[in-house]
Amino acid sequence: MPRTRLIALAALSAIILTASCGGASDKDAQVQHEREAQQAHATAEAAVRAASIAWSQAATAKDLDKTVSFYADDAVQMPNKARP
Repeated sequence: MPRTRLIALAALSAIILTASCGGASDKDAQVQHEREAQQAHATAEAAVRAASIAWSQAATAKDLDKTVSFYADDAVQMPNKARP
């Protein structure tokens, strides 16, 4: 009888350990995904800010070709209060 209880206790311990590790793994994966998303967001924000600075410098230098290179091919710029 004691041997059966020992085996049952070992099996129960293994099941509990396996279940608890699985939950931690999912949580770790979620935390890792959130970190990667934050890093991607920060990288994209830095790229947009750098492009904005470069555009401002080109416009200040009155370099038309470089300034226009930031716009899409089909972009339209309208003066204030202009009708479409």
